[in-house]
Amino acid sequence: MARSSSLSGAFDIVTTGFERTRGIPVELDITGTEFQVNEPVEHGILRTCQEALANIARHSKATRVHITLSYLEDTIALDIADNGVGAGDHPPRTGGQGLQIMRQRIAELGGTVEMDTDS
Repeated sequence: MARSSSLSGAFDIVTTGFERTRGIPVELDITGTEFQVNEPVEHGILRTCQEALANIARHSKATRVHITLSYLEDTIALDIADNGVGAGDHPPRTGGQGLQIMRQRIAELGGTVEMDTDS
């Protein structure tokens, strides 16, 4: 079922495509009162979600993902959790730039990226 705003509708499309191509179920929750955001913010949040999902598929060995897109008073929060192994469970890698790109993209929008590898 499509959602009312373009951002939440785009999240529906991305998560459905991820489930179909990667075979990993995604639970998507959208909380709060939806409001329109400008295109750079919408694009940045959506691309960050896509990068996080790509990292989950590549590295976490997850069998399910839970995404919460929360509309707060004048802020949008995106929480992505999976049941796979945490980043701290992997040896350090070289060449991977996904998390760095996510942090940079969100910082340019005035936000932050936090990562919790604990259960």
